[in-house]
Amino acid sequence: MKKYLAVFASVLVLGLSHTALANCAGEEVRFTFDELKVRSFFELIADFAGLRLQIDPEIVQSGPVNFDCTYWLIAAENIAREYNLTLKINNGVMYVSKTE
Repeated sequence: MKKYLAVFASVLVLGLSHTALANCAGEEVRFTFDELKVRSFFELIADFAGLRLQIDPEIVQSGPVNFDCTYWLIAAENIAREYNLTLKINNGVMYVSKTE
């Protein structure tokens, strides 16, 4: 429950809308955004998963994000693939960079 509250609080702080995290099991997330910065998406996912985030400052894309009760890592991998990014998790840190 703490993770859901932390992610919801992050959503409020970031000024985002159109999200619901209730009624998903365990480590699943539900997002519905018409427009969300990729950086903000990974901030939410890293916070939800209890990871520190290191993200390439050149990542500035944004777009729609829709996941319905999807395991957080699968959601992160899907967004990384969609925006041609490299996603790695090591020692409690989520690394996101442009794929070269």
